[in-house]
Amino acid sequence: MHIVQLLIDICSSIAVSPNGWADDFLCLDWFINVFVPYATARNTSNRPIVLIFDGHGSHTAHEMAEHARKHNIILFCSPPHTTHLLQPLDVNFFGPIQKRWADRCDELAMEAVLVNERGMTRETVIPEYVAIRDAVMSTPGLVENAFRKTGLWPFDPE
Repeated sequence: MHIVQLLIDICSSIAVSPNGWADDFLCLDWFINVFVPYATARNTSNRPIVLIFDGHGSHTAHEMAEHARKHNIILFCSPPHTTHLLQPLDVNFFGPIQKRWADRCDELAMEAVLVNERGMTRETVIPEYVAIRDAVMSTPGLVENAFRKTGLWPFDPE
């Protein structure tokens, strides 16, 4: 299967910029066309939705703040250099994914050496990564524990 089709099949959205970095346009596009529809469709309580993000310049567009207000979304911008402490996904989600991904890459490399095969290829890297991501995402209590570890919920001022 072609790599572009793989990405289309497994991603809810994908975008790129000329220099590879997120910019104001990509951030706003993701917020309006991906986050808002997904989050508001699942908000059965009609309570405000909170989006926690770092204070990177591309995340502070005025249009994003206006769109958030219109959809009852609270933007919580964490202070600089605190992502590793305050963002639940950084604290308890990306680490396990990175560890399991590194282990899987080592495992596939060793298998390739032992059986004289190519190992991971362009065609297999995305499905392999998605399998790791999905396994981590399905870990019971992972998200709840991430919020506990950051002290965001239940709130812990310490």
